[in-house]
Order: sequence, then C-alpha cells, then structure tokens
Amino acid sequence: MSTGLPTPEPAALTDEERRLAREGVRTLRAGLARASAASLRLEVEGRGLEIRLPDQALGPIAELLAAMAEGKPVTVHSPDDEMTTQEAADLLRVSRPFLIGLLDKGEMAHHRVGSQRRLKAADVLAYRERREARARAALREMVAPDQELKIGC
Repeated sequence: MSTGLPTPEPAALTDEERRLAREGVRTLRAGLARASAASLRLEVEGRGLEIRLPDQALGPIAELLAAMAEGKPVTVHSPDDEMTTQEAADLLRVSRPFLIGLLDKGEMAHHRVGSQRRLKAADVLAYRERREARARAALREMVAPDQELKIGC
C-alpha cells in the first residue's frame, strides 16, 4: 500500500521523539473520549493542516503513538500485504529458520511464489497475538499460587 509519503525504515527513536509520541497519544486519547467527529490539526513547516479522518483511523493512530512512546520501531501493514519469510521473522523477532519451522508445522498459513514462501501480514499478526496470549496465560498460571498465598503482594 503506497501513500506517496516517505516511509523510512523503523529506527530507534530519540528521547525527544518518544516524549512527543507520549504527548500525542495522551492528547489523542483525551480527544477520543469527548470527540464525536474525527479530525486532526497538524503543524507542518509552519502551516496548519486540518485532516478529517474516519473514526476507525483514530484507534490505530493511538496504538502507533503508544508503541513509539515505548521506543518500539513501527511499520504499518495492511492485512492483505504479503511478506517474505525474512520480513515476517523480523516482525516476530525470531530467526528465519525458526519461522520456516513454524510454517512447516502448519502454525501459520503461507503460500509459494515460485520457490519463495509468502505470508499475509494478517496471518503473521494473528500468530503474534496468539503467542502473546499464550505467554500471558503462562505468566498468570505461574503467579497464581503466589497470589493465592499473598506472597510478594
């Protein structure tokens, strides 16, 4: 999905960029709580621009800013975007051989373009969510006995 806008590779953010992202997400969330219509006012090179947005765009924009505030590199993918195995591995923060093993076990849908495997971004993100949900459940299970005994509370 091309917007015609520059899309630099994700890079580490400066402290100032993280501060701006935190400020942006706070302001956006506060605005979402009382807004009935979606529009943003941006200051670009001294010129004010007002952009009307579909309501559905505000949640993802807030998520993007929240990730940036945490210093996470951010890229935007349409669910239908196709990814190479290396791009998917990078997104999941696993090695490419590990990802290939997951594909061979049927953990994620993929298809071939010639001899190369391709994955839909939606499938990779769904796998990541399932993996994170399993990790959260395992953590809850590990701390449950301590919580029952009120240890470390």
